[in-house]
Amino acid sequence: MGARETNRESRERALLEAAIESFAELGFSEVRLSDIAKRAGMTAGHLSYYFPSKSELLRRAIEMSERRLIEDARAALARLERPEDRLRTLIDLSLADRVRDPGWLLWFQVWAGAALHPEITESHHALDGEWRALLRQVIDEGIAAGGFRAEDPDATAAAIASMLDGLSIQLVLEAPGYGPERIRAIADAAVAALLGLRDA
Repeated sequence: MGARETNRESRERALLEAAIESFAELGFSEVRLSDIAKRAGMTAGHLSYYFPSKSELLRRAIEMSERRLIEDARAALARLERPEDRLRTLIDLSLADRVRDPGWLLWFQVWAGAALHPEITESHHALDGEWRALLRQVIDEGIAAGGFRAEDPDATAAAIASMLDGLSIQLVLEAPGYGPERIRAIADAAVAALLGLRDA
């Protein structure tokens, strides 16, 4: 890789990092491109050269953020053998861990943007599908090992993923009664019931 390509990737990454922070803090509609450029230590001209629109910047930002999470999940799963441990790890990585969790605040912007920008919708579906495929893989492994039960693994994976999303939203928005320990307890009980775990 030449110096020009390396420099371009470095600048793009810096702009995307700045965008992730800005969108999480201020929201998509409130952020100005000049604010993101300034946070990255660049000019608005630099930003517009690499990213022609704010929606494109949001799309690339969530892709970078989620790719990291998916890579971390795959690495973590590769170190574990028991499906129960692999499932627990996916739940850990899926759930928000605090109020105003930056990663989840970014997803809020993506969901809002997806309603208006087809390219963001496409990225959302691809990333969500990849994450659910990991969950489905772990469920299939648990069924094959005899530890999980699910008549419709696809529907079960969808129910678990949707439930984790909903609990995370409650925590991120600081809904009364939905602290980190509480949402984890709810998630564990629901997953155990859905998969017929022995300790349910």
